[in-house]
Amino acid sequence: MESLYLRIAERLREIVPELEHIDEDTGQLYPVQYDDRYAYPILFPCCLIDASTTDYKVEKFPDMQRGTVTVTIKVAFQCDEDSHYSSIENNNTFEQMRHRLAINKKVVCALHGYCFGDDVSAMQRTQARAYPLAGRVKVYESTFNVNITIPGIATTAQRSV
Repeated sequence: MESLYLRIAERLREIVPELEHIDEDTGQLYPVQYDDRYAYPILFPCCLIDASTTDYKVEKFPDMQRGTVTVTIKVAFQCDEDSHYSSIENNNTFEQMRHRLAINKKVVCALHGYCFGDDVSAMQRTQARAYPLAGRVKVYESTFNVNITIPGIATTAQRSV
């Protein structure tokens, strides 16, 4: 999975330079609360990658494994605009929201349908959702599936049986 994670991170760094922080998801979106404010140990906008779940299939050949990896991509933003609808009267054009949506779309377009090599299929987005976090953080989460093939998985002891 490390190889897939690195390929995704490199692709995003190349295609979406607007992202300030691209990393493996290790819980960076759990804020630390100081009195009445929240602090996050990352720069925004950020993209966090999790490829920790793989469902393997039983194969006829003992020295090969095929599986489907579920990859979760979280694109998070610190929001500071006045976003309620009546703020239109105050000339709010919702530029920050438009910017967030454009970056998230760019991330999805960089990954959906992209094939990272002969050992993996093209990534296919299967789910999307958006949700807020404490401290006015907005997260756009996309889930992708990618099929992988791992040759030479059997050990020497298994081959001699």
